[in-house]
Amino acid sequence: MLKNDKVKRTMLIVFGFMAFFASLIQNIYTPIIPQLQSDFNVSLLWVNTTVGGFIFIVAIMQIILGKYIDSKNPKSMLLIAIGITLLGSIACTMTNTFIIFAIFRLLQAIGCGMIPLIVITLLADLSSDDNRSSMMSNYQIILSCAPALAPILGGLIGNDYGYKGIFLVLTAVSIILLIVTIFIKIPEVNKYNKPKNSVKYVSFFKSKSYNIMISFGFLIFFTYFALLVYLPILLTRIYNISTALTGFLFLPITVSIILGSFTYKKLAKNVSNTVVFKLTMIIFPILLILFSILNQTNIYILSINIFLIGLIVGIIPALISTNLSSEFPNKKGAALGAFNFIRYTGMALGSIAVGLFNIYNVSILFVAIAILLLILASVYFLSKRQHKLITNKAYNS
Repeated sequence: MLKNDKVKRTMLIVFGFMAFFASLIQNIYTPIIPQLQSDFNVSLLWVNTTVGGFIFIVAIMQIILGKYIDSKNPKSMLLIAIGITLLGSIACTMTNTFIIFAIFRLLQAIGCGMIPLIVITLLADLSSDDNRSSMMSNYQIILSCAPALAPILGGLIGNDYGYKGIFLVLTAVSIILLIVTIFIKIPEVNKYNKPKNSVKYVSFFKSKSYNIMISFGFLIFFTYFALLVYLPILLTRIYNISTALTGFLFLPITVSIILGSFTYKKLAKNVSNTVVFKLTMIIFPILLILFSILNQTNIYILSINIFLIGLIVGIIPALISTNLSSEFPNKKGAALGAFNFIRYTGMALGSIAVGLFNIYNVSILFVAIAILLLILASVYFLSKRQHKLITNKAYNS
């Protein structure tokens, strides 16, 4: 555990930027999805598959890496992750063929899947029970800036220089991060107390609270990425907005995600995580139903609605990460890896699922998600009530 606040802040900034960059790569070409379809002359479903496939590989990496991350050297893993990311960026910059682009984009996902889990596990190790919620909130604030900036950068660069310009920028940043990682001193926390054997994930699923949390996280991030893929199509085809401006119109949801992280940081000091979790479970499906009804009516109503949705999305990662780190103190990396796998799978399926609907009936998808969320909330509240009744009965007897 690091006691020096200045050292902890430095570590948070350095590692947070690495995770920020991995998230930036994930989201940066979302605004130019229609342009990619035209450049490569492929169907929208194929382009969406590169988005969904990327996230699915990121999800798989959480499971593969999560089993061993608590016992491996973090610096070595970061060097491998950034190296893979760099290779993918170079290849995507140079190719004019969709198949090659897709292959190396998916290869890049391996590196991007490794970086955030390495970072969040290291930060969880560097924090104590007293300041973990604050550390996780600060990390999520840094991380959530990526979805805010990625669509803007992607829209501006892509509008003038296409996808090659985007991946050229990613190549340059990857080289800088590789050099920084080579020379930076990364602490190995609890070096002699780390588990020698790989973790069995089935042990996590014996916890009812864990199952409810990851199910909720899955549906939240399924929805979030379905929205990210749907928004550029909605804005260009229904509201006739240019590619460059589309990136800026992602701001309501992405800025609100940052505010959501700040909101959780403030709430964690005064309100229990259980109360915050209950409120998000009630509010989110209501907002989603409103989005389903109103998304094609007015650009201002759309902006307000997705701003509120983003606020909830911003609260969830820090909330669940804090709970899991506290519930599984000796298996933080594996527990967070399993959670990340579930939520990244939700992202992947959400981005692909939107491609199965046309722009006029996609609201069916969002209503269906809202119904599932309400069912999950009902199960959660009933289980809490049952637990309270059993506890009271035991106490009275």
